[in-house]
Amino acid sequence: MKTRNLVFKTPPVLLQFIQQHGLNFTAASIGISRGALDKALSSSWDSLNRSVIEKICDRFDLDVSDLLKLEPIDFWTPFAESKQCVFVAETISMETPPFADLESVNLYDQQTTSEIRAFLSSAFGVSNFSAFSDITNEGRVINTIKRHNCVVIGSPRSNPATEIILSRYYGARPFDSSEGNRRRVPFAFVWPPNDERGKGSALSIAPADNSRGLGILHKKDGHLIVKVDWIPKHDFSAKIIRNAKDCALIFIIDKPFKTKEIVRTIVLAGYSGIGTLAAAKALIRDFRKLQPIEEGRSVGVVEIRYRKTREAEDHREIEKYYWKLIRGERTR
Repeated sequence: MKTRNLVFKTPPVLLQFIQQHGLNFTAASIGISRGALDKALSSSWDSLNRSVIEKICDRFDLDVSDLLKLEPIDFWTPFAESKQCVFVAETISMETPPFADLESVNLYDQQTTSEIRAFLSSAFGVSNFSAFSDITNEGRVINTIKRHNCVVIGSPRSNPATEIILSRYYGARPFDSSEGNRRRVPFAFVWPPNDERGKGSALSIAPADNSRGLGILHKKDGHLIVKVDWIPKHDFSAKIIRNAKDCALIFIIDKPFKTKEIVRTIVLAGYSGIGTLAAAKALIRDFRKLQPIEEGRSVGVVEIRYRKTREAEDHREIEKYYWKLIRGERTR
């Protein structure tokens, strides 16, 4: 399957007019708003108003082909060319369901694996799938992602490999929650105060610091990118939940740790399991938005809305999801 991105070309006649008269006058001359012109020129649109294209074409005597073109996008190329993908997680199985040992399988992580596996298989013919589960061994984790195309599943709270990879990427020491070390990483997961698994992490805010609420923190502005709804486990099991929020961090690294191999690492780190699953769905739908542009990396955060219709079990259903951060910039 070809993967391409539709972009605005900015023909010479339009560029020259802008240079001579400025953006405000150009927009007024075309008969569109300055915001609509900015949006078209930046190609930062999911959809473009038909009348904007028509008015630009009419004003400068252009055809649609003068304004728009399809550019190849190589987001999945490393996986497609190697026909190989390694899932980095402890609690998944490469078997076909039903699983013989259910206690060893995290069902949300398994569903996430299945989503990615089905997509890569059907779209690009990827056939060699494997699991790497030695997720506490830093040397082996780093060596694995330097040699293979990898999808890392789970937050640092559930997957030590996520802690290792993202901490080391930013020059921080994994599992070191000292303030100076944590400052190196530009984002943080904010966990509940009594959650022991969130302690001892370079990617987490200590329980005493989470007065902002719970979720994923953008350290650049000091605010949560997404504030999640967290329900204690003993209450969660007994509840019917109509509408609640989760979130996920998606992190893409090309040629991690200066490897010479043409490989890509994708980290899908949900605040909880439903967030990780939604991250996989969002990535498959919108991977064009996360194509690394600078420094071989790209960062996104997704907000998830879910419901739980059954008591006494974790049977959550994703209602919708949308981007709150794309390539490190807030969307809304």
